[in-house]
Amino acid sequence: MFPLSSTCWMVQTLTDWLRLDDAFAAQMALRDRLIDDVALARNLKRAGARLWLGLDPDMSSLRPYSSFAAVREMVARSAFEQLGYHLALVPVVWLALAVCFVLPPLLALTGGVLLDPWIATPAALAYFAGALHLLPVVQYLDAPAAFAATLPVAALAYGWFTTLSAWRHLRGLPTPWREPSEGREPDSD
Repeated sequence: MFPLSSTCWMVQTLTDWLRLDDAFAAQMALRDRLIDDVALARNLKRAGARLWLGLDPDMSSLRPYSSFAAVREMVARSAFEQLGYHLALVPVVWLALAVCFVLPPLLALTGGVLLDPWIATPAALAYFAGALHLLPVVQYLDAPAAFAATLPVAALAYGWFTTLSAWRHLRGLPTPWREPSEGREPDSD
């Protein structure tokens, strides 16, 4: 089967929609895209394909993410592009992550220490609601249930990775896993 960029997991769907002689043209349409799986999905959708985004126990990533550094690089290589290269959105990401994921447990702890139920109760409910919403994914991945409680840590990490992505772009540093290309457009539309 003809490999299409690094998103081999979508090849079967693609071959259902393209003839083999069109496969090279499809690969060329993706070669300058940083987030190639998003670009591939967009092209398939425009061609009339029905797409599904979700977890499937029969699917596995072809890229190993066996360390924190590998996950950091995965997010940092495309996070700023997902923001359309708008620097003003980086603080907005931090604010949203802080309000939604970091402040609730901090306020719950603060309210508990101050013995103030008007602070502790809503903050604790917000924190536990986030953890409960994450719990099915944690269980699906066969991870310990306690990982659902680490959402604030994940939010801080994602904020850091997004900032790192913006910093690298502003410094003109190449994307770690792919050579930089001229005229690359954001994939986030």
